[in-house]
Amino acid sequence: MKPLLLLSPAVLLAACSVGPDYKPPKLDTPVSWRSSDAKVNDLIQTKWWERFGDSELNTLVEKALAENVNLHLAAARIEQFRALYGVSRAGLYPELSALGGFTRTAPSESGNVPTNGDPSNSYSLDGALRWEIDLWGRIRRSNEAVRAEFLAEEAGARGVLVTVVTAVVQTYIEIRGLDQRLEISKNTLKSREESLRIARERFANGVVSELDIKQAESEYLSVELSIPELELAIGRRENLLSVLLGGAPQSIVRGRTINELNTSVMIPASLPADIVRNRPDLIEAEERLKGATARIGVALAEYYPKLSMTGLLGFLSADFSDWLKSESNEWQVAPRLGVPVFTAGRLENQVLGAKAVAKQAEEAYKLRTLEALREVEDALIGYEKTTKKRDLLDAQVEILKGYNSLSKQRYDEGQSDYLDVLDAQRNLFASELNLTNAEVQVISEYINLFKALGGGWVTSAQSASVLTQVVDKKTSADKKAGA
Repeated sequence: MKPLLLLSPAVLLAACSVGPDYKPPKLDTPVSWRSSDAKVNDLIQTKWWERFGDSELNTLVEKALAENVNLHLAAARIEQFRALYGVSRAGLYPELSALGGFTRTAPSESGNVPTNGDPSNSYSLDGALRWEIDLWGRIRRSNEAVRAEFLAEEAGARGVLVTVVTAVVQTYIEIRGLDQRLEISKNTLKSREESLRIARERFANGVVSELDIKQAESEYLSVELSIPELELAIGRRENLLSVLLGGAPQSIVRGRTINELNTSVMIPASLPADIVRNRPDLIEAEERLKGATARIGVALAEYYPKLSMTGLLGFLSADFSDWLKSESNEWQVAPRLGVPVFTAGRLENQVLGAKAVAKQAEEAYKLRTLEALREVEDALIGYEKTTKKRDLLDAQVEILKGYNSLSKQRYDEGQSDYLDVLDAQRNLFASELNLTNAEVQVISEYINLFKALGGGWVTSAQSASVLTQVVDKKTSADKKAGA
């Protein structure tokens, strides 16, 4: 009881924490989106990739969430920082250790002290206590910082998840866009082959000159050259997507064509700060700011006295039969108080350094918030403008189809030369490829929008990912504290 009585005043003193408490920085955020087409919708809380209506794409995303190597690496980092948090929490409590021993000694008969040389025994069993009393909150502030770093790692892992999901969907969309460009090129090649056949027949009949044949052959080869380039691009993107799925390069199963994907989206109109604050990267930046703020308290606490306590409680006896009797009991309590006297500016510079780190973290958080708002605005504008561009290109393709048909008819009737046909074919081919590119751009901006907004869909994706097992798990210290 006596050791416990000696500790109780120290425990009462361990109630204050020096250093600033965390306060969220004030951010000057806009009150509405610049886009004039904003509509209220809860899409931000859903698995947005499922709205494309492509079951094969859904399967690919699910596979990536479960098997992507970067997500497994992120999960391992969470486990590492959870363990560090547990180590930090342990510093708040006394450290107890036990040591039992047996010693048999045979003294020298010819030593300075005469003995009969008979050996003697010594039995010991001791419990040792070591505890630094956290008078000024140094350990608590340190624990606060480590916990914030742990939570920052969790948020960083969710940021990896955002990157993985968007990369999988984006790469799949690019593959489907290349597939369509390849199909357009092959269909155009067939058309050019037919035009070349007709030109050769007309030359054989003396209707046209050899110039028409050379022009037709040139146009045929120009289209044929695009096919291996597209096939190369498709193969490389399939390899990239395979790695994102956590596997070796292989062919990718396709679902809907680029034109069949549903790309309608209703844009949430909530306040920008209310939406983007749930982005993993902003949560990570804020947690790092919290941790840096707590480190100031750790540095300031070094100015104050440190009270540590060591204690010993055990039994020591020369006879085994008396080992655990009350008269063999021994104990010791040794409180120590350490006060910094001269540190040559070390403590002052530690505080200045901690404050500078916290200031950097604050500015980084503000910058990341501004960048998040910009990314949302960019995606909103991009989606709106690329949609208009796609619609215009769609109308242009229909016009050029009519132009191509009419030029062929006029050429067959001898009312125009082959240059008109070539011009119509070139323009139609280029416009169809541009339309496909525009379709990919529209979907890319759709992807960028949900990536920029973050929010509930990240939680939905996390529940289906490898991160679920590690993010939802608490340390034993958290469970005891009800955190």
